[in-house]
Amino acid sequence: MRAQRKREIAEQLKTLLRSGTSSLAETFQFHPVDVYKSPSVFQAERSVLFTQYPFIAGYEAELPDVGSFVTRELVGVPILLTKDESGEIRAFVNICRHRGNRLCRQAHGQQRTFVCQYHGWAYDTTGTCLSVANAAAFQGLDRQSVGLQALCVQVRHGLVWIQLPGAAACDVAGFLGGELDQDLADYSPRLRTIAHQREDRMAFNWKLGVETFLEIFHVATLHKETIAPHFYRGVMVHDRLGRHSRIAAARPSLARTETDVGADDVDEHVLLIYLLYPNTVYLLQRHHVEVYSFYPGNSPSECLVRTALLRPDGKLADRARSLWDKNWAFLCESVYDEDFSTAARVQHSIESGAIEQFVFGRNEEALQSFHATIKRSLSENTFT
Repeated sequence: MRAQRKREIAEQLKTLLRSGTSSLAETFQFHPVDVYKSPSVFQAERSVLFTQYPFIAGYEAELPDVGSFVTRELVGVPILLTKDESGEIRAFVNICRHRGNRLCRQAHGQQRTFVCQYHGWAYDTTGTCLSVANAAAFQGLDRQSVGLQALCVQVRHGLVWIQLPGAAACDVAGFLGGELDQDLADYSPRLRTIAHQREDRMAFNWKLGVETFLEIFHVATLHKETIAPHFYRGVMVHDRLGRHSRIAAARPSLARTETDVGADDVDEHVLLIYLLYPNTVYLLQRHHVEVYSFYPGNSPSECLVRTALLRPDGKLADRARSLWDKNWAFLCESVYDEDFSTAARVQHSIESGAIEQFVFGRNEEALQSFHATIKRSLSENTFT
């Protein structure tokens, strides 16, 4: 982030601290809860938001060596990420082209050949079909035509972005826009190593997971014993960055500073939260980054949540294992035990049919913006 913008954000927050307010939208909004349970909305989001837009499938740190691979299922599609002989990270649909069996069933590992358990077809890390069983039965078959189905993939700022089948070529830099792209470039040294990560199926709509991080006014009540001491009265500034968002929240130390905050000191006094549209929250801590990605599950009331704590590399970072472990335990207690359990209760309320709408207050500007952007994306049905 530009030094000037860092100082401006700090000053904006200090002004809001003095006035006891936060950045506000023009008005409150009524928000229909049908978007969290409607099958038609759910299908539209899967086919538009998770096809036309690049989204995060993993982290560069997961694939350190030639032959490194990870598998996962995102938005119903089995995916294989590999690093080939040239050091390039590739993404494929993890399905054998012969009879549709799941090709690689391991979650992660290192190997240079993937052999289907069903009939023994083999592929390399570039997706090329190396051999077929009973070759005489497939005489004349061009093996180049039956390689693994490749997905558009780009590695940028320590994150692995993909698009699902049917998408045009992805341009992650263009999608992020200049300001956000530069912010993520500045923070990328903090994503060198994965300290911890987890994957869970959760009983709430994926958008409720994202919403958890788009306002901090619930912190004082829901997180009274955990996160609340680390924030100052729910004061935040929201910036729209194209389809994305940046939220700056004041730490208590900001209220105690009597002089202007220098750009190098902003991390000590300000917490930055980014929404990487449509489904990932990128939370910048003092010394590390937390990444939360929410993917639609098998129904509107289910989602897959992938969470990682990424840290710098180097001797000092390596010796700070207890710090990363402590932060991870704190994250699991506050986010999973408090935020996500609450989101599941909210989803249950929605499914009951007893409520028809939420009310997004003026102090929930980022939520208003998030849903307005989704609505616009679905109506446009195009990638820009």
